[in-house]
Amino acid sequence: MGIHSFRSLILLGCILWIAFVVEAAQFIQYSRNILLTNGHWVNSKLLMQMYIMGAEQFMTTRNALFRDRLHLGEWHGFNEVSLKELIEPAAIEYRFRLNPGSYVYFIFNRSASGHSGIRLSRNVKFPSMFYQADRLNKFVNRTALDLTPSRLSDGWHNLVLSFGSDKVIANLDGAALASMPAKIEGPQVIGLRGGSLPADLDSVRITGKDGRTILDDSFSNRRHYRAVLAAVAVISLLLIGLTTIPLLRRHSPNEFKLGVCFDASWVWESPLWFFLCSLVSIISSGQAAICTRITCLGVLMLMLSLCRSRL
Repeated sequence: MGIHSFRSLILLGCILWIAFVVEAAQFIQYSRNILLTNGHWVNSKLLMQMYIMGAEQFMTTRNALFRDRLHLGEWHGFNEVSLKELIEPAAIEYRFRLNPGSYVYFIFNRSASGHSGIRLSRNVKFPSMFYQADRLNKFVNRTALDLTPSRLSDGWHNLVLSFGSDKVIANLDGAALASMPAKIEGPQVIGLRGGSLPADLDSVRITGKDGRTILDDSFSNRRHYRAVLAAVAVISLLLIGLTTIPLLRRHSPNEFKLGVCFDASWVWESPLWFFLCSLVSIISSGQAAICTRITCLGVLMLMLSLCRSRL
């Protein structure tokens, strides 16, 4: 193989290395994505006087944020999460999905005296409605919505709540749903509540009265992403360097030929074995995205090719 082919191999390796670093960093972030590290929400079950089974696990395991989405039906369901901070929203945008028979409550204007909310449902026993509840979560006022379960068919839907001084306007998938009277008194707590069946949230975006974004939560883990990215880049670069520098010292670029047999013991005598095992573990992981597996497989094939080039 000539010098030009060798340079092409190095260029390909650099491209695959960059792709591997990005995907590996995202994989690490995903593996640590839980509500506790998300930091925006708290499970209301944890605030009760007695222990509720699954309340702690809902906050500390990956089930609740599997595939970077909030799953309110996990850990025995009937979960309610509330935003930790008091806010004064002008609009709240939700992207959600309901399974057949499930429902979700979009809670707002919560205070010591009670709260208001909208229930969107695919369960005929619990129809969609606007409601007001007291501090014990007992309904004191209910208004049925002209919304059949079939309108909330499989797939993702977008709900937008716009807040005025004395009313809340709801739009579903770009169409007007309802305009409901509601007395908004300063900063408020918002929340989400599901039932026993799966109800998923893909994102929550809150816009303040000044037009600024208060919260844009996609339920993905972005904490310390740059630090993780830098750590993966440095460690992987060191491993690649420790592996390939001995090869470059022993052979000139013209001596590199793909497809030539090599001494397999050299792999285990060098740091390459750790890097290869790491790639294989990510490729075989059931949680890894398909793009992550393809990228790691490409890097793995490149490293094996470099090994085979040792004469």
